[in-house]
Amino acid sequence: MGRYDLVEQVLTDLQAEFFFTGAKIQPGRPVIFGQVPYSCGSGRLARSGASAPQSHKYFFGLPGNPISTMVTFELFARPILEALSGMSPRPLTFVHTRLKSDIRVKTGLTRFLPAIFSGKYEDSLAEPVPWQGSGDIAARARANCYVVIPPDREHILAGEWIGRDAAMTEFL
Repeated sequence: MGRYDLVEQVLTDLQAEFFFTGAKIQPGRPVIFGQVPYSCGSGRLARSGASAPQSHKYFFGLPGNPISTMVTFELFARPILEALSGMSPRPLTFVHTRLKSDIRVKTGLTRFLPAIFSGKYEDSLAEPVPWQGSGDIAARARANCYVVIPPDREHILAGEWIGRDAAMTEFL
């Protein structure tokens, strides 16, 4: 994402086909997914001069900050890896709960905020964990879920039910 990130240029040089480059989420915006061509018969067949059939390998480029990596892995990489391995992808778990304290964010991106989920049924609460951004691994270690804020919500009040306009997803 920064000036010294050369991953996309190197992949372009390798004739990569990008399925997507970036997501409108925070943290995790600079995620990429695509495929690169490779020769299937690189061993004895290639040494004999015979041409090998072309195929491809899939790749993900996950962001470098730890929270960004965790979010993008769960949202994008895990479901595709499970599908490619023949598994049925597991859906994320969303819980309907009340917010313990106000949340105010900028609009435009879906936000995944580390939080602590507690209680049961109508007495459950989600409390956002104070954090310093996508590199704050200690905040993530204190959390057991994410509060997911849709891109059009700027302010969610304490006591408001989240799960329809804003969701809360538990870690697996």
